[in-house]
Amino acid sequence: MRVAILSQASNFHCQKWAQALADLGADVFVYGFTHHDIKNVTVRTLNTFFGYRYPDFWLTAGKLNRLFLQDKIQIVHPLHLTPFGTWGILATGNLPIVAAAIGADVLEYRSDIQPNSRSWEGPEQAKISYWGKMKHYFFKHEVQRVVNQANLITADNQEIIRTLQLDFGVNPEKLRHLRWGIEPELFQLTEAEKESERKKWSLKAGQNLCLIPRGANYFYQADIILEAVQQALHKGLTNWKFIMLSAGYSIAEYIKDLAQKIEYQYPESFTWIPHQISRVDVLKIWQITDAFINAPSYDGFSSTLNEGRFVGAIPIYNHIPAHTELMQDGYNGILVHPFEPQLLSKTLLKLPQLLENKDTFKQRNQQWVLKNAQLKPAAEAMIADFEKLL
Repeated sequence: MRVAILSQASNFHCQKWAQALADLGADVFVYGFTHHDIKNVTVRTLNTFFGYRYPDFWLTAGKLNRLFLQDKIQIVHPLHLTPFGTWGILATGNLPIVAAAIGADVLEYRSDIQPNSRSWEGPEQAKISYWGKMKHYFFKHEVQRVVNQANLITADNQEIIRTLQLDFGVNPEKLRHLRWGIEPELFQLTEAEKESERKKWSLKAGQNLCLIPRGANYFYQADIILEAVQQALHKGLTNWKFIMLSAGYSIAEYIKDLAQKIEYQYPESFTWIPHQISRVDVLKIWQITDAFINAPSYDGFSSTLNEGRFVGAIPIYNHIPAHTELMQDGYNGILVHPFEPQLLSKTLLKLPQLLENKDTFKQRNQQWVLKNAQLKPAAEAMIADFEKLL
């Protein structure tokens, strides 16, 4: 079976999914505009005309089609409905398409979203404009075009499935609920290795770690998180260190300035990592983490939430469907709602007391993850669907 994954090879999600399918015997090819070596996977990198803009997908569709013929592709598997789903339908001809609605690209175009808004923008950017409305209309139309032409659509949480059915009219028989999940074998640091990792991040003996892993922009509400951390440290939270990752996303200027200010004010309690670190290094940090904050504006099935739950860190999360379908406040995590600096700060000040719940949360969360969200069973289910289509 020869499968074409359309994505960026540099993307963590793409790497682990392509590897998982290849490990099950599929001949996997990744096509995109960035190169990254993936074990047992062939990576094809195309040149851009405009530096990875939407027109690049239209202008390279003919080249992509020729590569499909050259590589004898049987299944086209774009990750994200736009722009890679669009690229796929432009290039496939008669090949079956299995589009993966991972993350939140569909949810940006729910019927209750204002056409001028962008969830990843700050308040100074969210202005009503004719151009903003046109972009919203265009991309919603692109999502509709992809779901109409795809043979099968996988969605990684129930909110995406509901949105595809209600707002895009997708037949339920065309949808699969598929969570990718974790790889337990990657979380096996010894105690000595964990101690070495703690020293790497300058954690003092007995100091606990709260990770902020999702990104330094408004979509992930990093402004609210940082303001809350600053308030909690100012009010005397001790014996805790916060590490904030940029996760490779664009960094808002206000958020960068605030992160640098907190790091200067509280160098032993806050570390800001503005550059993207490797997936291996992120997994190592997870294994010394005691609590984490996960609060995107909306989400699909969150790898961050899944990994944090598996290692036994205390989840601190906001009220969105992606969380409420999996989490219960006080049972397996801590809900902050409404998600605002003052309320989050109060929760952070309670972290020493919340540690009493860590072992109980860990048992419940690990058990759920091992049963419902592992990568290999998800890949096996995907291969079975590919075989049915062929």
